[in-house]
Amino acid sequence: MTLVKFKKNAPADFMSSFLNDVWSNEFVPANRAYGRSVPAVNIAETDANFTLHFAAPGFTKEDIKVKVDGDTLTVSGEVKAEATETKENFKRREFYTASFNRSFTLPDIIEGEKIEGKYENGIITVVLPKKAAESKNTVREISLN
Repeated sequence: MTLVKFKKNAPADFMSSFLNDVWSNEFVPANRAYGRSVPAVNIAETDANFTLHFAAPGFTKEDIKVKVDGDTLTVSGEVKAEATETKENFKRREFYTASFNRSFTLPDIIEGEKIEGKYENGIITVVLPKKAAESKNTVREISLN
């Protein structure tokens, strides 16, 4: 067996520790911090809208809530299940709970009243329509003072 000593204050150790913390906590889609799971989200943009796709398997349409409050879009879900099994002198109960909550700040170009969503085959799809673009090619004459 070989023992290797590391200096805790060495720059390489600090950078390695920093990168491990950032990579494991910020960039991993299914972060399991504090015992909860955050669903991965894909965001696509077209000229007409943004589309968000959340992976939420195991949830039903009734378990999911999509809410717009001012300029904040919140997608959340909660499921609770209980299984009971009784055989002769043996009894077993198992509880299952899962929840998530993701919030996004909406830009000014989104029409909040026209946001639509659906849930199908474990995927939540939220469509955020953009406001009609104002014409920037208007011609006007500017008077000089």
